[in-house]
Amino acid sequence: MILFELQKWIEAQSDGDWEHEYSIKMETTDSPGCNISIPIIRTSLEGYIYEDKFYHDEMDWYEILSDGNYFISNCSLNRAGYVLNFFLNDFFKSSNRTDVFYSVFYKYICENSLELFLPLEAYLIDYKTFVINSIEPDFISNIKVKNIEDFELFKNDDENAFIDAISYLINKKVNCKIEMLFDYPALVICDLVF
Repeated sequence: MILFELQKWIEAQSDGDWEHEYSIKMETTDSPGCNISIPIIRTSLEGYIYEDKFYHDEMDWYEILSDGNYFISNCSLNRAGYVLNFFLNDFFKSSNRTDVFYSVFYKYICENSLELFLPLEAYLIDYKTFVINSIEPDFISNIKVKNIEDFELFKNDDENAFIDAISYLINKKVNCKIEMLFDYPALVICDLVF
C-alpha cells in the first residue's frame, strides 16, 4: 500500500521533466538499516525544513531530516515503512503549503466528441489530493488535447461555456491521475473527494 501511495505522489510531481531529473532512493546499510532520499525540489514541499530523531535500541530507530530540497532518513529496517508513511501523511500536513500551485486539467467533451482538457490551478494537500484554487490564467491558450490533430477541430469561441463547465470545481477537493496529453504528461481530474 505504501509503495502505491508513493507512486501516486510521484505521478503528482511528474511534469515531463521532474521525473527525469530527480529520483527516489532507498538503499540498505550494514547497521542493519536503510537510507531513504526523496527529492522535494519543485514540489509543494520545497523549502520545508524538518528534523526528528527517535532511538529505542539498535533495531528500532530513525533520523529524519529535510533540508528544503530533500527528505532524507536513516533508519532501522523495521522503521522504513514508518518513515515512508510519515513522508506521505504527517510531513505533508506539517508543511501546510497552500502557496505552490500545480496545473491540473478537467476533461471536457465537446458536442463533436472532441476531448479537451481545461486548465485549473490547484494545491496539493496530501500525496494525492488537490484543492482547486482557480481557473488558470491565459485559460484558452493553455487548453490541451491528446492528439495534436484535434486542435484543428477546436473552436475557442466557447470560452464562457468552458469556464461555466469548470467553475463549480473552485475550492473542491479532487484526485488526479497522470495522462499523456499531446505535449507532455499531465494531471487530469479523475474524481471529486467528499
